[in-house]
This record gives sequence, C-alpha cells and structure tokens, in this order.
Amino acid sequence: KENFLKIKNDLKEYIEKKVNESDGCYYEGSQPNLTELINGTMKVITGLDWLDVPIHYPEKIIDVCLENKPSKSGCDLVDYVYVLYRCSLQTEYRKKDILLFFEKIIDLIFEHFYEDIGGFSYNLNESQKLYYGVKISNGYDQPDLHGTILLTWALSMIFEISEDNKFSWNILKP
Repeated sequence: KENFLKIKNDLKEYIEKKVNESDGCYYEGSQPNLTELINGTMKVITGLDWLDVPIHYPEKIIDVCLENKPSKSGCDLVDYVYVLYRCSLQTEYRKKDILLFFEKIIDLIFEHFYEDIGGFSYNLNESQKLYYGVKISNGYDQPDLHGTILLTWALSMIFEISEDNKFSWNILKP
C-alpha cells in the first residue's frame, strides 16, 4: 500500500506539471492541434480517474470542447464525449450547453449506424481499415467492431449525463 501511495503521489505531481492553466488541458509547450489536444486530455483524464484524482480545470476543458467541433471519426467523437462526461461528473458548469452539444454528437454518431444490420462503422460509410498501422479490413461499407464498441460507449455516457437514461447502461471505465 505504501508503494502504491508513493507511485500515485509521483504520478499526481508529474501530471500537475503538464496541465496548462489557460485551457485546462494536459501538454507541454505550445498547444497541439485540436484532435491531439482532446485525445491527450482524454488519456490523462482516464489516468486521473483510475487514480481517483480530480480533473484540474474541468470548466476550462468544457469551454475548449464546446468551442470546437470534433471530426466525424469514431475516436474524435468518443474523445469529446468522454472528456465532457468526466468533466460533467465533477462540475455542473455549462450543463445545458453540454446537453445541447451531445444532441449534435448523437446525430453525428448515428451517421455511422447501419440500421439494416445493426452496428456502427468507425469511419463514415466504411469499416475501419487499419488499427495502429495494421490492416484489419478492406474498408467495406459496413459496421465494424471497433466503431460499434466506441460509439455505443459514447451513447452510454451521453444517456447517463442527459438524465433521461431510460436504458440504464453501465459505463465502461477505460
């Protein structure tokens, strides 16, 4: 237990050096492009969640997310949802704006849905071709496992925050 507490404290001190006070996100040097900014922040927030450490500036991160728009790729959509979801668990700041933003995200998510056979594609109108540089499909116009898992997870977080959680889905902890 002592070793765990020391490691946790070391990680906490390390990440405190990476938080940018102006936008609340986590990086060193100049601000990365928007995709990397939100994706990196999502990864740090995931670690903070596992360590049970609060997000440093959730309100500023919410502002960054709401002032921008994700691309239509599966990861971008999920990164935005996860970051806003985790920040919303910590603060009520701009809750109505987040819910309105989520309505738009739901529309983007369902552009990936294949109603006739079920499931979501990672990319619009094609299954995911590569995973970390390895070819995994020919990119046919069909759903794929990665897109279905990611976008269903995003919907579960949105439904929980929306207070209209008629599905009562359990949220996965990445």
